[in-house]
Amino acid sequence: MTTQEIEQTIHQAMARQLQCWRKEISGDNRRLGWKVGFNRKVDQAKFDLPSAMIGYLSSDRQIQNGGVCHTKPQANLLAEVEIALRMGADITSDTTPSQALTAVNAVAPAI
Repeated sequence: MTTQEIEQTIHQAMARQLQCWRKEISGDNRRLGWKVGFNRKVDQAKFDLPSAMIGYLSSDRQIQNGGVCHTKPQANLLAEVEIALRMGADITSDTTPSQALTAVNAVAPAI
């Protein structure tokens, strides 16, 4: 694929994801936040990605404290160490790094 084709495919996928997200949170499902992936250039290069990707987190995928996640016996489960940033103010693409840091009102471990 050409760079333009890759970017078009990503754009279409992100538009579809946004459409799904809007549909999911229109009912009882709650928005929990966003997930950033492929944020390291080395990981982006492995998949010919032009930038980091995002995904949404919603309550229908949340395992409550003490809950159980059932998987197939042959599943190869992995976990990444991650952090969650709770934002106290909205940020935009014009927000400076200093302003973005000021907008963070809590940092917590996340899985």
